[in-house]
Amino acid sequence: KSARPVNNLICNAAVYKPTDPEPAWTDDGFEMSMGVNHLGHFLLVNLLLKDMKKAKEARVCIVGSITGNTNTVGGGLVYPRADL
Repeated sequence: KSARPVNNLICNAAVYKPTDPEPAWTDDGFEMSMGVNHLGHFLLVNLLLKDMKKAKEARVCIVGSITGNTNTVGGGLVYPRADL
């Protein structure tokens, strides 16, 4: 929690391991990319909501760049192998 308002929050997904033969798991039992890239962002945003409410027109942007763009190596040539 901050004394200052949070005007903008950008969350950039950070875990992508498509060549791992087996999925990795968080300490809470979630598949690693789901836990870090999605649930982690959800938790962070929720923890900062009070500070964001102090700001005028606060915004959240969640970015996942490598798998969402077919022009990138990850988006066009490398595919996840983990079966969830």
